[in-house]
Amino acid sequence: DLLDAVKASPGKLKSSGTGQGGIWHLAIAGMLKGAGIEPNAAPWVPSQGAASGLQDMVAGGVQIVPCSIPEARAMLDAGKVRSLAIMDSKRNPAYPDVPTLKEATGIDWNMAAWRAVVGPKGLPKEVMDRLLPALKKAHESKEFRDFMAK
Repeated sequence: DLLDAVKASPGKLKSSGTGQGGIWHLAIAGMLKGAGIEPNAAPWVPSQGAASGLQDMVAGGVQIVPCSIPEARAMLDAGKVRSLAIMDSKRNPAYPDVPTLKEATGIDWNMAAWRAVVGPKGLPKEVMDRLLPALKKAHESKEFRDFMAK
C-alpha cells in the first residue's frame, strides 16, 4: 500500500532518517528503484538521524522513516510507529511478525547498518596484533551476542 501511495502521488509522502545521501536515504532510494519508482517520488527531508526522523514522523512532518530496529525499537514497542518490512533476507527474531521486504513486496533489496572499530592511520602492527584477537573474542562472546539481539 505504501509503494502504491508513493507511486500514485509522487512528492506527497516525505521520508527522513539521516542526512542527504546517508544510509537510510540510500535504503529508501534502493527500495523505490526496486519497485520501479523514481527515488525522488518520496522526497528526502535530511535529519540528524533516525531518532529525529522518527520524532518528525510522529509529529506528522514526514510519513516514511527507513531505519534500523534499535533506532526504532522504543517507538515500535510503544505503538507510536509501525514497521512495514525488514530490509533483510530474513525476518528479525525480535519482530517475527514483520515480513522481509521481499516477502511483503517481492523487491529483493537488502540494507543494513554496520558497526566498526577504527584507529588512526599507521596504527602499529603490534597494536593490531593485540587488538584484533580481543575484538574477535568480544564479538563472539555470548554477552555481546545477547546484547545485540536485544
